[in-house]
Amino acid sequence: RVFATGPERAMVQGAVGQLCTWVPAGDGWHADPTLVQVQGAAQGAYAFQRLQRGGDLLFTAIDGHELGNSIRILRPEGNSTSEIGAVSLPAAADVPSFANAFASDGTTLAVGSADVRFNLGSTPRERDPKVFLYSRHGDAWGIDGYVRVPRPQPPATPDAMWFGISVAVAGDVLAVGCPRSLPPRPSEALPDSGTAHVLVFRRSAAQWIPEVDIEGALFTADAGFGIEVAAEGDLLAVRSLGVTDLSAPGRVFLFRRTGGTWALAQELLPARGIAPSRAYGLSIAISHGRVLVGDAAARGADEA
Repeated sequence: RVFATGPERAMVQGAVGQLCTWVPAGDGWHADPTLVQVQGAAQGAYAFQRLQRGGDLLFTAIDGHELGNSIRILRPEGNSTSEIGAVSLPAAADVPSFANAFASDGTTLAVGSADVRFNLGSTPRERDPKVFLYSRHGDAWGIDGYVRVPRPQPPATPDAMWFGISVAVAGDVLAVGCPRSLPPRPSEALPDSGTAHVLVFRRSAAQWIPEVDIEGALFTADAGFGIEVAAEGDLLAVRSLGVTDLSAPGRVFLFRRTGGTWALAQELLPARGIAPSRAYGLSIAISHGRVLVGDAAARGADEA
């Protein structure tokens, strides 16, 4: 099956959604005319801005526009897909950018909370975000806790406000992107914070322990190193992006773990004759040892 979705804003409280499914039919694919929706969206909330597959489940987020965000969990079965659960923080503990990024392998769910709100003005932006971790128990999901950038010795405070802008989880491996900065928006430039790196955590018993801190400065001067990550087994793909030169193409680096040590395997370059764009690596995935790199604006090198 193939799943595709497009974002939608709830005009009234209730069901909202645009999730379409294609199934093989003869020599082609047949689109199911029924669009799957999620339930209980608040008026003004955004749905289906992102879709992730994890094991036998699908995950999407509801952005409640500061009225509470949640991850919705859907299960494809037979010729239908149904919503079977949701994950959110308690109202008293909610954070505005909960679910800005999320990933699951079907057993573990990682949810980022980097503060990506627009035009905050004098409102302080969270400088020590967390990645929340949930584990599956049948059709229910329970929170296991969270990880954050290892805290420096007091009285120093963490400086990693973009920690969790991207996450990937595969078995006992959790990768968290932590760029130094993000591309500027039309209305504002986003601040620098700390250094660009990717943190890899390893699950030991019920705890996620920091395994390695991959420093972007060892491979590139890009402030956006770690803006996207993907992981599978002993492979880790990391997208890197410059935030000042808006014409520079994206880059993707592949790391491999050998004997417990993570090291750069190679930079992933597009096929000869393809010119990568700014969007190179906008989406990345690893499946059965193959790395897939999306580029929304790639073109042939001979195109004007």
